Amino acid sequence: MVAEVTSFRLRFPNFCSYGVLFPLLLTSGLVAFLVVLSGGSEIFWSRLSVTLFTYVTVVVLSCWLLCMQSNHLRSGTLLSQCLIVYVTCSLVTAISVWVTYYLFAFLDDGIWFDIFTYTIITGIAVSIMLRALYLRCLWEEHIKISQNVRLQSLQTRIQPHFLFNCLNSLNEMILNKPKVATEMVYAMSELFRSSFNPSEKETLGTELELVQRYLFLEKIRLQDRLQIVIEVAEDHKKIGLIAFILQPIVENAIQHGIEPSVSGGKVSIHSSITKGRLIVEVRNEVRVSNNIPKSTSGNQFALGNIKERLRLAYGEGSGISIRNETSFTSVTITIPII
Repeated sequence: MVAEVTSFRLRFPNFCSYGVLFPLLLTSGLVAFLVVLSGGSEIFWSRLSVTLFTYVTVVVLSCWLLCMQSNHLRSGTLLSQCLIVYVTCSLVTAISVWVTYYLFAFLDDGIWFDIFTYTIITGIAVSIMLRALYLRCLWEEHIKISQNVRLQSLQTRIQPHFLFNCLNSLNEMILNKPKVATEMVYAMSELFRSSFNPSEKETLGTELELVQRYLFLEKIRLQDRLQIVIEVAEDHKKIGLIAFILQPIVENAIQHGIEPSVSGGKVSIHSSITKGRLIVEVRNEVRVSNNIPKSTSGNQFALGNIKERLRLAYGEGSGISIRNETSFTSVTITIPII
């Protein structure tokens, strides 16, 4: 765990974005006002205009240079990330102060003290920002490690039950339908290989392949009690998606919806794109005549886990929702297309 925490990188905001620049400009304006106000200068407005111009110049140039170095910031080590930010902001501050004093004809023997003062203030502000980013990244890393541990615990609890069902079905198929038994062995090996060696990110297409293997095995066990409908456009399958998002949802749909029903039901997967977001719905439709109560206690842990993983991977633009009706239950995940 120590190795994982110490090797992570800071995740900086997008300095090329106006959404980052504007709050920094407002903050710099407030700091400039407080600095001039605390000085008690008799030429308040003149001093404020010079200080404000200096701070705004520092913020704009620093954001522009950091934007140009965004690749280095993303790929560098923690030490190199901090050095890039410190050196960039300090040099921009020193040069901006000298240029500002030159333009406003304030050059005198005290300019070096002012350059030193402004650079120290910038260093303090950068230190606070880096510390806040470090704590945030450390907190997110801790959550990520915790949810990985919980996910492994969930898989450990589910796999014996699923494996037991598969082996029972396989035992029957070996004697009656050896070709189907061979296909089952292949599907099981691929499914468990993906489970034991998960990658960080896949595509919707590769996730669907995993789900289809799982549904193939469950279809053999449940036979006519399980109907499957997958309606996903080919271009949607190329969209990136973090691994093991759909399979737990489909597994819950069968375990808590189709399997308890005597006459079974239908599991359907649909995808759509709305306002730059991919929407994937997994629905299990159980016949109303079955009158099977919907149990949600067994899947709340898995859905909470998926929600946390989506938030860590995609931010607040992602989400998961569940809808319970008399004849069906649907789970919908939403992610931004990046």
